[in-house]
Parts: sequence; structure tokens; C-alpha cells
Amino acid sequence: MGCFNTTGFISQLPILGGDKVVCFIALAPNYTGPNGLYSPSALAAPYFFPIYGYYNEYGYLEDVQKTFVTNLLVKYSKEKSIEDLLEKICRDDDEKKVKLPKSYKFVRPKTVGTFTLLFEYEDVYNAITKKPTYLSKSFEDMYEVLNKYIKFLDKAKKEGIKNIPNIPFNIAYDFRSIYKELFKIDLPENLKEEYKSLILKQRFYFRDDTMFLLSQLSQEDELTAMVEGKEELRKFLNLYALYQGIPSYFKFSKTAGEQQYEFKDFQRIHNVVGKKLKVLIKEEEARKEEEE
Repeated sequence: MGCFNTTGFISQLPILGGDKVVCFIALAPNYTGPNGLYSPSALAAPYFFPIYGYYNEYGYLEDVQKTFVTNLLVKYSKEKSIEDLLEKICRDDDEKKVKLPKSYKFVRPKTVGTFTLLFEYEDVYNAITKKPTYLSKSFEDMYEVLNKYIKFLDKAKKEGIKNIPNIPFNIAYDFRSIYKELFKIDLPENLKEEYKSLILKQRFYFRDDTMFLLSQLSQEDELTAMVEGKEELRKFLNLYALYQGIPSYFKFSKTAGEQQYEFKDFQRIHNVVGKKLKVLIKEEEARKEEEE
């Protein structure tokens, strides 16, 4: 297997060996056609928080930064290392070898997609996700609920109550849709009301398979992911909101032995699009002035 470049899933710019990148494991959903592709993750749904390292010219990463993200991915994939996991995914044989969970627990078994890898220049990703978006308030509310939930768990533990359902604000799916299942647990009335209020306070969740691994984690691992991954979640929600505002889809990182690229061609496209964008912005500003 020879060396090859890849492309940024945001910028679509060529990424070469040794470039510092952010990498998302993602799911290519099992769709039967183009209808219903509404969300930014419709073509490629980021599976969990990102991994940082250097593109190695063989379709995955080297010199990977070891974090809670890589630790959890290794744990749930049962691989020896994050590099082994990424290599298996890039080899396109995940149906046989990649053991990361990708089936729903609370409904009849359904495989949600095929694994792929998304790459982007780390500095591009950080710059694009820096500014707040309309989802920033949801993000702040989410962590307000998280702090209250941690205190709730302490209360329940002191009263000898075990097996509390996973975090009620999990963004991987809508907990209100499985409300009855959660309340099969026997809670004292005061704790039940508090737990109910936590569920109802959560307002944002992905209506697709985005961040799917969060729905599969144990309670302890989910707490770890949400507490230690606060900054990563902030950045990703900003990216998600940005793509809703374009609107567009996260693109696949193109590999397939790709070596050819011309930066002048990228410049040509961006120059033309940039000029058109300036015209559209002026027209939009003129419309707003007329409405006022």
C-alpha cells in the first residue's frame, strides 16, 4: 500500500505527510438515497471527540496525542493502541475487525453506519470553531445541568441508591423519548422530581448519529468524557452550528491514492466564490435596510 495525501473535511485542502491535524472517527450513515439528508452530519457523522496527531501518508495518524479521548476509544474498541484502531478503520475492513459499538441499545438492533476517518488542519479547525454561535447558550445550559447531575448522584449514593440511569442530558440522543424507561428505577419522591427536572432542562440533542459513542458509554466514562471534553464539545458545537448556518454537510476526507493537487486551482475557486459572496452580502444588507 503506497503513500497518499488526504483532504480536509472542512477546507477540502490537501493534507500531506507530517501535517498537524485533527482527526474524527466518523460514521457514514446507512442511507438508501439522497432524501432526508438534513443535518450537517448527514454524510459523515463524527462519532466521538477528536484525536490530534500528524498525518502519516498512509491514511491515519502518527505521534498521536494521548488523551481521555484516545483512552476511551481504545477501551471500547478493545484495541492495543489508538494507532491500531485508526489503521483498521482506514483499511476499510471495519465490518470484520473494528469492534467499536455502533448499534442502538434502546430500540431494536440497528447498525448506524460504516466507520471512516475525517481529517483537517488543526489550526484551521481551531480558528473556525473559536467564535461563539447560537449553540453556545445550549452548551452553557448543558454544563449547568451536568454540575447539578453530579450533585444529584452524590445524594443518591448517600441514600444507598444504585444504578441511576446515565446522564440525562446526553447529547447523543433525546432522553425525553425514552422517559418511561428511565423511571423504571425506584427513586424516593424527592429525588424523582429532581431527576425529572434535570431531564426537562436539557434542550439540545443531536437528531442524528452525531457523537454516537456517548450513548454507549458507562456512567463513569460518560462523566469523564463530558467533564474532560468540555472544550472539545464547545468547539464541535460551534462547528455544527456554523454548518447549519451555511447550510452544508461535513465532507469526506478524500484519499484513495490521491496525490495530485494544484493550490492555484483552490485559489481560483475561492476567489470566484469570495467575489460572489461579497455581492450576496451587500444584497442582504440592502434588503435588511429596506425592511427597517
